[in-house]
Amino acid sequence: NYATQRRDTFDTFRQSKGVKLPEKAVIEYAFFVEENDADWAAFEQFIESMIATNSIGSIREIWWDIRPHVMYGTLEFRMCDGMATLREVIALSALAQCLVEFLDASIASGRESRQPTGWVVRENKWRAARFGMDAVLVSEDGSTRPIRRDIERLLTDLHATAVSLNCAAQLEWVREILEQGASYERQRGVTEAEGQDFLNSAYGLV
Repeated sequence: NYATQRRDTFDTFRQSKGVKLPEKAVIEYAFFVEENDADWAAFEQFIESMIATNSIGSIREIWWDIRPHVMYGTLEFRMCDGMATLREVIALSALAQCLVEFLDASIASGRESRQPTGWVVRENKWRAARFGMDAVLVSEDGSTRPIRRDIERLLTDLHATAVSLNCAAQLEWVREILEQGASYERQRGVTEAEGQDFLNSAYGLV
């Protein structure tokens, strides 16, 4: 946190800022899907009921990491911090696009994978927010694996999908983030090399 001249304990602000917010702000999409079997009619009813009971003013107050939008028919990926460069924006856009296409095709062909339990989702989300690219993720059987290895495997799994969507090159840019460091890593590198020079740390974003 450069405003207070100290190193933040979380590697991402996006996933830690909801800790003290009202319960309605941190409802998990994964749990809704699990309870309602991913039924679109149930989702629309949920939104209507939340508005009717004044729990929320609009769908904008449903702060899920992944949020369907009833007006636009889109699936919004909202878990990312702001990307520091256009190249990173494009890379993450390609990743999101490929994930949706890959999972949709898997479900259509009957290859849908089993959803992780709630505690695994919560624990891994916290670890990713706290430790960033150095996070070690957990599985239900007690095993662990580095998040970097999971990302590498995901990129391999999505390659054929990226080729079909004509974004294979852009998806590969995700590997650059693994190799060169995410924005927070670049900022810290500048700070450690040059001291508390916040202007240069900001330049380290890009």
